[in-house]
Amino acid sequence: MAALKENSALVYLRYLFQAWGTGGPVKYRDMLLETSPAEIGHIKMLATAVALNLEGAPMSLKIEMAKDSVIVCSKK
Repeated sequence: MAALKENSALVYLRYLFQAWGTGGPVKYRDMLLETSPAEIGHIKMLATAVALNLEGAPMSLKIEMAKDSVIVCSKK
């Protein structure tokens, strides 16, 4: 699941940076800028699915899942 979130985030950023850096016709820049919000929607759906799956789960399981997260940083 974490790999999917990471990929959606990278795709979102890629669309934005391509749009901001494009020197071609405005219609292509606009297309890229309109596509990037769809990627935010994918990230939101995945985050909601994870949250729903962990709802009501014991705290020990939540802590264990956070350890494997690419988003949550743990100090060692």
